[in-house]
Amino acid sequence: MDLARKSQAQEKQKLLELQAIQNREEFNRILESQKELREQELLRERERQERVVSSEEIKANSALLQRDIALKEEQRSQALRQKFEEGKSIKDKDSRIKKTIEEARKSKIEYLESIGIPAKYATALGAKKF
Repeated sequence: MDLARKSQAQEKQKLLELQAIQNREEFNRILESQKELREQELLRERERQERVVSSEEIKANSALLQRDIALKEEQRSQALRQKFEEGKSIKDKDSRIKKTIEEARKSKIEYLESIGIPAKYATALGAKKF
């Protein structure tokens, strides 16, 4: 009977050892799966943050490009306005010069008539283009 109890105790001890090994393996599997889940969560979080940073960089770059485009457009508009103003001032100057020439011509014709030069010479001066 003593031998049967010893044998039974040994079997119980072996079963407990086997149960402990199985429990330890199960614990290690659970621990490993939790580590993997945590690493995956960290990886997803890093990727999300990179997308946020990337999105912010894209927005910043977009704002810079829009500002540069607006600046270039303003410069083009300014250059066009200056060209228009320059053309207008040249046209005004040309008009003033023509007016001055016409006044000088009329004055000369009147002077020639006043000193007695024949009208055919004075008319020839009036018909001349400058």
